[in-house]
Amino acid sequence: MKNLINKIKEKLGEMPKSEKVVLILILLFFGIIHLYIRPVFCDDVKFRTQFINANYKIVNLLGKRYMQWSSRVVIEFVMYIMTVLPVIIWKILDILCIFVLYKILSKYVKNKILLGLCICSYPFMHLGSAGWIATTTNYLWPFTAGLLAFYMLDKHFFDDKENNKKKLYYILYIALVVYTVSNEIFALLYLAAIIIYALYNRERIQKHTHMHLYSIYIGAAISTIFIIVELLCPGNTIRKKQEILDWMPQFLSLNIVDKMRICIVSTFQHFTSIPNVIFLLFGFVLACVVIKESKNKYKKVVAYIPIVISSISTAYYAITEIIGKHKLVYAEPDITVRIGTGEFCKQIVICLAAIVYLFCIIACLYWSFAKTSKGERRSAAINIIIYLGGLISRFVLIISPTMLASGTRMYFVFYISQIYLLNILYDRIKKYKLIRLLVIAMLIIGMIWNLLTVYLFQRPYN
Repeated sequence: MKNLINKIKEKLGEMPKSEKVVLILILLFFGIIHLYIRPVFCDDVKFRTQFINANYKIVNLLGKRYMQWSSRVVIEFVMYIMTVLPVIIWKILDILCIFVLYKILSKYVKNKILLGLCICSYPFMHLGSAGWIATTTNYLWPFTAGLLAFYMLDKHFFDDKENNKKKLYYILYIALVVYTVSNEIFALLYLAAIIIYALYNRERIQKHTHMHLYSIYIGAAISTIFIIVELLCPGNTIRKKQEILDWMPQFLSLNIVDKMRICIVSTFQHFTSIPNVIFLLFGFVLACVVIKESKNKYKKVVAYIPIVISSISTAYYAITEIIGKHKLVYAEPDITVRIGTGEFCKQIVICLAAIVYLFCIIACLYWSFAKTSKGERRSAAINIIIYLGGLISRFVLIISPTMLASGTRMYFVFYISQIYLLNILYDRIKKYKLIRLLVIAMLIIGMIWNLLTVYLFQRPYN
């Protein structure tokens, strides 16, 4: 125990000042949030009751769940355990998970403090949408585990140094991947990430022996196996039928165009119907990079378009809903809207605005990272894939009747991709003092707004 304490002290002593500041920031900020929140509603209560009624026989319970409801047996094993343990254990692990998420992302960005501010500006109430324990153990924890596994793949397995810990790394890596891909969305994302990583680094990979490739083969194999298991799971089929009845009886009568319309409109409304600091800042910083670095006036015009669209939309909902109707809720589209009605026209306008926004963002990302060399163009492609990967993690629900009912938690990966890209882009414009101050001020406002919304979200249950 003493050795462990001494190692922790040694690591803290070696930590750069900026990282110490962020460590304190995350511990204080999320410590305040976790002191206030209580997992006493929605799925937290339901799963706790199920586990107790099953006399804590978790293997039998998970087997029943697999046959009748869900394929996420690994994730649910952790979730059920957390629901009956003293809540302080979940709170400590949750804060630790947030810090690990920050720590991994910090390996790929320069400004640690800005990254910490961004993470503290993420609307944390989203991770309570189905209950705090249920949502965090199904989304935040597996995603962070997958990110850590991918970091290990990138940094630890492709070196030729003899390392006695490499076997332990492999065991940890396998455990992290298994936990991650138990969520079907993350299984698809991780498999795609592994394939893209292998293609992007094929020259580097060719220099190593097959022993060094095990991490890629293992990651791809586990992801594929879990995807197959999830597709064959009888519980998933039963759940989908029940969810159609519970959440979207019109689902089977909707064609692919209707489903796409609902996903596009609901996604755009999510980021604009309640002021969203991360969304607005990402568009703003990206526009600043293109405007400051490009001499082409047409590129500058394109760079202005996303920030104009997002600002006008946010202002519209702020005036009509928040101020006009005193409603602080995310707007959702009418599913069965009729052609020719005012609501239909409104949704078409939103769809067009969202599509224009997306194409302008992709163009600006390419212009921001692709200059002349092949390496820069590849970097631009990877960053565009990161952005689209976050967005696709939400749009996979186009095949699910819970495309609206799953709510805000489904945007988590998209938030993280925007936070990462925002930090990469910020390094290009931080020399402009006014822009730098505006970004910091917006993030501080975002943190305050985050605390307020968590308070309002939790208040009915306290």
